[in-house]
Amino acid sequence: TKARNAIKKQDADALEALPLITCFEKMDCPGGVWVQRKDEETCSMYETMWSNRPKETTEFSDYTFVQHFGGDSVPTYLPAADLLDYMLKRTTSVDP
Repeated sequence: TKARNAIKKQDADALEALPLITCFEKMDCPGGVWVQRKDEETCSMYETMWSNRPKETTEFSDYTFVQHFGGDSVPTYLPAADLLDYMLKRTTSVDP
């Protein structure tokens, strides 16, 4: 939310003051445990699994659930397929 506010205010100093965060992914694609894999050496969630964290704690500041789902009502806890789709769209379409 700090980044979103700084962007709205066009406050370059506030944006520069935010920490730079780098995420690492062990697999060859983003999505981590939400990606369904067939091999036994990797861990993946059950196909029917829903997130165990409220969506508000997993939302990207620069790509909201409202943007992704087109303003539709979004449940507090998302099914695995929806959460993976959201993460993949963010990592491939918004300043990857």
